Amino acid sequence: GALRLASRTTDAGDSEILRVDADALSVIYTCTVMENCAPVHFDKDNKQIYLETSKGDQDLSRLALLDPAAGNETLVESDPLGKVDFGEALFSEKTDTLIATIYDDEKQRYYFKDKGFGADYALIQKKLGGKQLAIGSTTADEQRWLITANSDTEPGETYLFDRATKALTLQYRIRER
Repeated sequence: GALRLASRTTDAGDSEILRVDADALSVIYTCTVMENCAPVHFDKDNKQIYLETSKGDQDLSRLALLDPAAGNETLVESDPLGKVDFGEALFSEKTDTLIATIYDDEKQRYYFKDKGFGADYALIQKKLGGKQLAIGSTTADEQRWLITANSDTEPGETYLFDRATKALTLQYRIRER
């Protein structure tokens, strides 16, 4: 519950990420108005910060880890196909580990870091005929997921997925007809 990071925009339009110490704010990362940088999530050990950044000679944004004590940046991942900016990171609410990265291309592409989540996602996709999926929310134990599926002919349907039984139960469709 203690404030550890802050971000601000300078008068020139540049972005700064600051470490909040007991008696001062310390700039630990900057990017120009033509770049992007934003904290995403603390790592599971609460020592480093996942950061989305396009700082430097990079055409596309990427996911990096930033050490707020030393200011060191380590690349985690950029688009494996080299086509689009970094999209989103999914983290386990239970373990605070990185579950997946997502890139918005013609269709969203998921890259799972957690094999169990990846296998269940693939199973759901197979059951739903390859529709585009989005994990909406999960229970605290991550055993039940709300999944939204859509396609060129399906504007949106929501399912409850039980990871233990692998049951997929339709909850509702946004346009029944």
